Amino acid sequence: MIHFVTALDCEARPLIHRYGLKPCGSHGRARFFANDMARLVVSGVGELRSAIATTALACRFPNSGKIWLNVGIAGHRDAAIGSGFIANRVSSDNSKDVYFPQIVARAPWPGIETRTLRAPSTGYQPNCLFDMEAYGFYSAALAVSTLEFIHVFKAVSDNATNAAIKTLDKEAVSESIATHLEQIEFFAQKTLENQVIEEISDWVKVARLEVQSTHRLSETDKHSLNEKLGQLSHLLDESDRKDFSNRLIGRDKRGVFDLIEKEIDKLSSQHLCPGNRCLR
Repeated sequence: MIHFVTALDCEARPLIHRYGLKPCGSHGRARFFANDMARLVVSGVGELRSAIATTALACRFPNSGKIWLNVGIAGHRDAAIGSGFIANRVSSDNSKDVYFPQIVARAPWPGIETRTLRAPSTGYQPNCLFDMEAYGFYSAALAVSTLEFIHVFKAVSDNATNAAIKTLDKEAVSESIATHLEQIEFFAQKTLENQVIEEISDWVKVARLEVQSTHRLSETDKHSLNEKLGQLSHLLDESDRKDFSNRLIGRDKRGVFDLIEKEIDKLSSQHLCPGNRCLR
């Protein structure tokens, strides 16, 4: 079962048509669509609305599956209009926390940071998408699923040459999403096929205890360490885990966290496939 979260009707329309989804109620401004194959909610614009709608969809259909996809549009400094990206880092101008989606299936799009803003902006940054919902979606979806099953896909709607304007071309948005429907479906299916063990591995427990025994950690540090080691355990081959544990020895607290984050970034990028070469 796939759960889709979109901000706009024009983003949702191609998905509703592709999967044959039917209206099935609402929660505030959020509107639900569903059938036996997929669930979808149109949230409205903004990080908070996206978080509320994601939570509402999960409550409406509890225990219906783990795949969660935020599908929508975003701005990029120089990428072509309509080109697609998958988030390998989800950040916000409203929070210092950052999420690193765990991509266990090869993605048919390049990976990129997706930064959620409180208001539209044309102050584009290199190698970064601007949107207004991804962070809220991701924060809420983590309550009902796990990093390897929660992903953000964005089609570029504006760039430095074609900056966002007040009137959105809804037909163009629908067309840009529709162009990627086969890839979206492919990626969701491959993600399901590549499910990984969700329980915390013995390696995570040992590595966590080793770090905690040599460093003074706050509760926030402990939570972050556990989450990041969990991510890393899925990305490292079993034969590489012992070697990585040895690399943690002798580092100060900041060095430990920096090394873990760099390794996650490096290994996550290896699961990404530029262009459409992986779509077969």
